[in-house]
Amino acid sequence: MKSIGLYFGVMLLLAVSAGKAFSQYIDTACIGEIHAMYRTGERVGSVFFWTVEGGTIDSTSTDGSKIWVNWGMTGGVKKITVRERTKEGCPGSPVDALVLLWPTGPVNIFGPEQVCKGNDVILEAKGDADMYVWNTGDTGDRITVKPDFDTSFVVTGFFGECGHNSSLHDLRVKYRPQADFAFSPTQPVIYEDVDFTYTGTNNVDFWDWEFMENDKTTGSSQLTNPTHTFTKAGVKAVRLTVKNSFGCTDSITKYIIVESGINVFIPTGFTPNDDGMNNVFKPVYENVLRTEFSVLDRWGEVVFKTTSLDEGWDGKYKGAPVPDGIFVYFVQVTGKDNKNYVFNGTVTVLR
Repeated sequence: MKSIGLYFGVMLLLAVSAGKAFSQYIDTACIGEIHAMYRTGERVGSVFFWTVEGGTIDSTSTDGSKIWVNWGMTGGVKKITVRERTKEGCPGSPVDALVLLWPTGPVNIFGPEQVCKGNDVILEAKGDADMYVWNTGDTGDRITVKPDFDTSFVVTGFFGECGHNSSLHDLRVKYRPQADFAFSPTQPVIYEDVDFTYTGTNNVDFWDWEFMENDKTTGSSQLTNPTHTFTKAGVKAVRLTVKNSFGCTDSITKYIIVESGINVFIPTGFTPNDDGMNNVFKPVYENVLRTEFSVLDRWGEVVFKTTSLDEGWDGKYKGAPVPDGIFVYFVQVTGKDNKNYVFNGTVTVLR
């Protein structure tokens, strides 16, 4: 007995077409669609028996050549099978045809609910839609945004001709702290304590200081206002990273010139003859905070004494020139590193 097949083409008792057809399908329909009609060729006296995968038969014609199907809510490829029995009672072989059910399922947006201002955020739409359109004007299932303030993002997923669904995602923007700091002294020397003071924005919960020499971290601190001592001269980098309760961070790097320490140059002689040249015996100080400078004659009597960094000996004692000869000096200084240093030696007076 010869069986007959389904017609390729579908009559739907709906106002809207079921969608575009594919060569391997007799129909495309929307999930949840009701009262979609399918039929075979009519044959006098024959009766037709149907099975529908993914849907239920709502009603049939008298001879069974037509059925009306209510489709379920699961998308994908579904199979309709029909079998003929002739008026003589002969059964035919089953004939299958496929129906593609377009989904109109939910559309969701996945991504963080808050972001630090200035950071990029990736939002991703998920669902079974053919196309996604965002309220930013972008298309596609993924967008990258960098909002400056709280923003609502909406994506609409289009499911062929089966309609569309939308999803809303609120993104809250958290402020980013601004890191900054000052330090004192501004031109330190080695082994001198340098005080660092945080001067950035408030509401910071975490401070991370890195003290670097030659691009290597030689010290660190999580204090708000730390103190650090550099042991080598040169240009040093100090990097501060701060973080607030929202996890937003900011960093700043500043450079400090660290000098080598004290330097005291003391001449070995001078000529106090009022010729305008080399008339004063005076140490030359570098990175010195305080001094005690004195000159003694060969009998140990102090002929000159000062605590001024700018004052020198003019070769006189009690207003009168001292005789030519060798005198002894003592220099005790306090460097910028707050350490004391002592220098002594002899100086020759020669007119």
